[in-house]
Amino acid sequence: MSVADVSDINKTQCNFNEKSSDTLVVAKSMILRCLKIFNYLNLKCFIKQTIHHGLQEIF
Repeated sequence: MSVADVSDINKTQCNFNEKSSDTLVVAKSMILRCLKIFNYLNLKCFIKQTIHHGLQEIF
């Protein structure tokens, strides 16, 4: 095995790692986006309920 062979192997391993980490990053960002949207909807619903209950108690 020459030095060139070893460096080629290292390159392909690095490329594979980069690709798999990219996939993880994309998956993470998608999950985070979904969680943000979910939290936002929950928050809107919570605020509506709070305002609704608050108005009922005031009047």
